Amino acid sequence: MTGLLDDAVRYVAARLGEHGPATVPGSTVTGGPIPDERGLRFLPGYPGGAATVGNHVNRQF
Repeated sequence: MTGLLDDAVRYVAARLGEHGPATVPGSTVTGGPIPDERGLRFLPGYPGGAATVGNHVNRQF
């Protein structure tokens, strides 16, 4: 488990060093911004159900 923690710390330190104050709290796997959170009007297969997609993490800073 120590190797995983070491890798995580190295990754975060590298991103902070690379982007500094422009570092964002989340991104897509391609490095792009996470889409804003929005509700879906319906959820197929679940009559009356609703769902939310996206994330509000991009507005944390």
